[in-house]
Amino acid sequence: MFSCKNVDITHTYTHGRKTEFMFGLHKPYPKVKSVKRICEITDYYMNKYQRINLVLVGDRLSTIKKEKELGLSEIIIDGKVITPLDNEFNAIHSYVDRIKGSVITFNTNKLNKFCNWDFGIGRHDFTGLRKGNSSIKEVTGKVYLQYIFAHEFAHAIDAEYGLSDNSELREIYKNQEERFKNISEFIAECFVAREVYSDNEVANKVREIIDSIALKA
Repeated sequence: MFSCKNVDITHTYTHGRKTEFMFGLHKPYPKVKSVKRICEITDYYMNKYQRINLVLVGDRLSTIKKEKELGLSEIIIDGKVITPLDNEFNAIHSYVDRIKGSVITFNTNKLNKFCNWDFGIGRHDFTGLRKGNSSIKEVTGKVYLQYIFAHEFAHAIDAEYGLSDNSELREIYKNQEERFKNISEFIAECFVAREVYSDNEVANKVREIIDSIALKA
């Protein structure tokens, strides 16, 4: 399996947005296929949600210096500082107030262990929904690279539009909160579930509200 080394490229999108991709600046180097898939699915979402400012995507050992340059000195979750090799996370979304933009970073050690689900020849997005009413947790519990990225991108949408404070979403969450860590995680997991299955009522309603807000721009 070919490894990806010293990747530092920038993709440009509408409204002057730019995303820098940084992978393989330090060992363990990620697979070429994984980096390619991340770039493809980033393009898909950035073209679909044209007001999201995602400034940086990469594996965290490669992005740590850039994060500090952006003003992200450290990442703290539940009171704990997350290190680049912390095995408690798969990927992390961070919002940098100073630049009004998001950063998505993958755990460097775990990136090569994620399943890279083949969406089909020529397809790297979620354009083919599968019929079914799989539970939200059943879908989001899988460590597919695409699912993980979609989850973190949903956090970027949440940060941009304040979805966690949306009254409609909070009302739906009231009946679901025992199953989820917080409303932000609930929104992200519904976002992913709707990308995969077509018949989950809760995920469908949440996604409908998200897109009614985020696709207006």
